[in-house]
Amino acid sequence: MTCWEILKIEPTPIVLHIKKAYAVQLKITNPETKPQAFMRLNAAYKEAVASAKHLSVGVVKTTETRSDNNRRSKATGPYAAGSNHIDSLRHCKIESVEALQHHLVKLSLNPSFRWHRAAWQSLLDQALLMNIKTMQAAQDACLTTVVSHGVVPGFALKMLLTEFGFYNNKLEMLQRLGRTKFIKLQALLRQAETRMEEDSLRLHPERHSPSDFQRYLKLRYNFAEDLIYQTDSVDILQQKYRELLAIYPQDFELRVTFAIYLYFNGGKDQSGALLETLLADDIQAPRNHCYIELLLTAAEYYCSSRQLHKLPSIIQRTSKEHLPDEQQCRLAKYSARYYATKYEYDAAIILLEQVLAATPHDYQARLLRTEYRREYYIALQSQRQAPDVQAELVYKLSQYKTVIAIFEDYADFFATSDCIFCALAFHKLDRYEEMNTEVGRVFSFMQKNNIRAYENVKKLCVAEAVFDIDKKTFEKYITRGLGEFSNPNIMDIETHLAACILFKNTSTRTQQDIETEIFYLDSALYFGRIAYKINQDHNLLNFHFSHACYLKKQYREAIAPLESYLLNNYSSFIALFRLGYCYLECEKYEQAIDRFEKALRIARDAAWRKSIFKNLRYIYTQLKNSEKVDEYSNEIENLERAYSNG
Repeated sequence: MTCWEILKIEPTPIVLHIKKAYAVQLKITNPETKPQAFMRLNAAYKEAVASAKHLSVGVVKTTETRSDNNRRSKATGPYAAGSNHIDSLRHCKIESVEALQHHLVKLSLNPSFRWHRAAWQSLLDQALLMNIKTMQAAQDACLTTVVSHGVVPGFALKMLLTEFGFYNNKLEMLQRLGRTKFIKLQALLRQAETRMEEDSLRLHPERHSPSDFQRYLKLRYNFAEDLIYQTDSVDILQQKYRELLAIYPQDFELRVTFAIYLYFNGGKDQSGALLETLLADDIQAPRNHCYIELLLTAAEYYCSSRQLHKLPSIIQRTSKEHLPDEQQCRLAKYSARYYATKYEYDAAIILLEQVLAATPHDYQARLLRTEYRREYYIALQSQRQAPDVQAELVYKLSQYKTVIAIFEDYADFFATSDCIFCALAFHKLDRYEEMNTEVGRVFSFMQKNNIRAYENVKKLCVAEAVFDIDKKTFEKYITRGLGEFSNPNIMDIETHLAACILFKNTSTRTQQDIETEIFYLDSALYFGRIAYKINQDHNLLNFHFSHACYLKKQYREAIAPLESYLLNNYSSFIALFRLGYCYLECEKYEQAIDRFEKALRIARDAAWRKSIFKNLRYIYTQLKNSEKVDEYSNEIENLERAYSNG
């Protein structure tokens, strides 16, 4: 058998194809069980590599010239070795580990060879032709040399790790090198990937998407972290940064990355001047994610250094950009601080409320909101607002004890339905006896004066949606008040929404009288339909109206508001489950399967999961998919077994 038959490829002058075939055969040839076959394979590989050199001699001269030019164009630096140097390296035979280390260091330090891929490929070819017994020692020696010297070019380092099979096998590399050397080698590899990514982005920007540039920025952050890890000094990081900047003096992203990393790692004073310089040069800067990070970091720097007078320019620049939610929250907090310096606490509080609605666990925003609420109340007192106006404004700021204090100080002033704010404050503080007293005052005042004004009905609707006080009296007044505003053109959606919530909640609690329950549910459906005609984008309305339809088994009518609700609350389990059930009842099985599977991903309760499995099993039974039916039957059995075992 010829060497090509053993390797199972056609004769080729390309060494890379030979190496790939050799690697494939090496995986299925065990040297311990089949030593003779392994020796034949090794000999065939050497013979094929030697034959490839002879085959390449017969290539036409024009092709040879073109390939030489291609090899030169692949050089990653200003140096390119001549073909005679490559040939001399290719024909030198490496027989010992020491010789391999010597050639590796020599090639790394020689500028004529260092940046030429063909030279490194020739060295690796010679290393792969070494005796199999010394191969592992040679690999260990190469890794140790790379870590010790740290001067191997990035493309060569990646090539070496790939050829030795370590690039995607970090566990073996960790076992070979130990933890310290492994971490340093990973740092060197990150630097290599950073530089290669950088070359690709610079030479061919049209081939890359914005996500590629974002990954490139992440690589640069990793590069800075590696420098910090190796040096543990901001001063040395600055020195490394200057070295990089000397190579890429006009690299705006590199300077921004360094300034941001320096700011968040103890160099705020040093980064301040750099941020100012970058902001001055931003006219020529690309409008990408790196530019936005520069603006937000500068805003944080101005806040921490109490240079809040410079914030408006940053806010104005940032407002022109399209920001993700996280960055919008950061900008809102900086804007709130700026408004607070101008004593516009109401605007600052509104911005912070928006931040907390998006990120409820933002501790900094919560502290700022509490501080600005206190300052805002002090400002209201200084403006000598009317007590009822103060009570309403302070209640909206969630200062419930202050609301009660206002009512106690001005008890004679409050003889109207504005006492509802005091009642709500008592409810928030769990002081239910006082709450009952205040609500009673409101009802007695309305009954005494026959008040059916729209604002009073609205306040009572909102109050009754929160707690349950004197239901029958309330129903009498709310139905009377809503009767005057049944025209959808002049009706406030919040009033009918509150009525919908009220009657729906009542229907779920009243189990004794079936007729009353049906009446309440019909009322919720009636008021929900009126409100839904006016505004189909109201999030809370979509949820409660769809619930009323769901309870009334109006499944087709419930689908549209549920779909609208899920546009803004795509991870709501209960909405996904109800929508899946509505599609199931309407025999739209594909949509039902999709919604149930989404609900299953976020379901944690065993009872809910079991219910979903049963619905899916029913759907696939209708679709006559026995495989899926068996699968979900097994899931249900597993849940029941787990439940029975505790």
